[in-house]
Amino acid sequence: MEVFIISLFTYLLIYLIVYRLIQLFNMAYKKEEISASKFKVFVLASITTGFLIATSLPLLYQSIWNGLTG
Repeated sequence: MEVFIISLFTYLLIYLIVYRLIQLFNMAYKKEEISASKFKVFVLASITTGFLIATSLPLLYQSIWNGLTG
């Protein structure tokens, strides 16, 4: 149960971070500071990284929790 709650908060934080990064990239693209191809790469990289972190952290939390509780 504790790992589930920690994972839920982690998902929320990662979602907010990726959402803000995409907004930042969109702003830079509209101001023509980055090209369309860089915009696509940055958005795809941030979504992929967020997804990988969000899927791997619960396993890490579970192993830490099992190590602490015994």
